[in-house]
Amino acid sequence: MRRLFIAFTAVLLFLITACGGKTNTLTEKDIEIINVHTNEKISHGMSRAEIEKILGKGEKIGDDMFGYDEGVTIIYKDDKLIGIMLSNRSKGIFETAQGVKIGMLGSEVLELYGSQNNIDNDPRMIEFAYEENSGKFLKEYPKSDEEAQAVQIYTYDSFLDDNQYIFSINLIDSTALVKK
Repeated sequence: MRRLFIAFTAVLLFLITACGGKTNTLTEKDIEIINVHTNEKISHGMSRAEIEKILGKGEKIGDDMFGYDEGVTIIYKDDKLIGIMLSNRSKGIFETAQGVKIGMLGSEVLELYGSQNNIDNDPRMIEFAYEENSGKFLKEYPKSDEEAQAVQIYTYDSFLDDNQYIFSINLIDSTALVKK
């Protein structure tokens, strides 16, 4: 009976921690969106050619930024994806690897990543920065490009409307932005 209780407790503990819907990291693997209809993934490090096979030809909107139909903007460095931005037009089409989507309540994102890890005090913005080498969420960004280049930082931010629903999502390899 004791073994059965221990086994039951172990399974219950696993289910609570595995299915709790909470993440304690933000890594390269999180710089990804998934088309909810086709299950196609657009991920960190993919080439522009690979992405354009999925999204079609993009329109150049900045030095290394291309806008695509369905509210997706991709930031490239050396023709590889380092950032993804979703706008309202992507609602119902794309979600992040963690299941965050346009139209979701900001409080759900705070629950997922931990409200204590939000580094922005603006009630209309949620922002997380994760330093992979230390394995910790940051409370503030490095003060200089030199400091930023010495670490590996991945960021998530959302902008919220007056009712606290997400209308924009950004997933960026921030270190790649400043590396020369």
